[in-house]
Amino acid sequence: MFTLKYKTQGMAGLLFLLSSASLCAETVYHYEPETVTIVGKVVEKQFAGPPGYGENASDKKVTVPVVLLTEPVSVLPSAGTDDDDPDNQPEQKVKSMQLFSYQGPVTVRGCAKLEGSLMHQVSADHYTKVLLIVKNGRKIASCQ
Repeated sequence: MFTLKYKTQGMAGLLFLLSSASLCAETVYHYEPETVTIVGKVVEKQFAGPPGYGENASDKKVTVPVVLLTEPVSVLPSAGTDDDDPDNQPEQKVKSMQLFSYQGPVTVRGCAKLEGSLMHQVSADHYTKVLLIVKNGRKIASCQ
């Protein structure tokens, strides 16, 4: 009886831990060409710019739009890409992404729903590990 009681409690505990882990799992996205929808708060952040991108105190300051995510996400390479490709490096616990668009400046601020594709940081003017190439963006009432 003693053993059966603790085995039952152990199984219940194990089931609880397994369900808790799945509730805390990060959302996983993939790099372009996959299209993603991101919800978060768009703010402007200042970073060190050219010529040295932070190597010198005299470097120009640049302001770029960044989306702050409500929950961290993971970003993985798209299927069929080379694991050694520097443009497709896996990133975990991503909490913010620099925004840019081929259609002009990203002007939405505050809580927003953004659609586009993801790319990895590849140059000095990429200020976050993962960037969102915005195709559509609109302000929304809540960042949740």
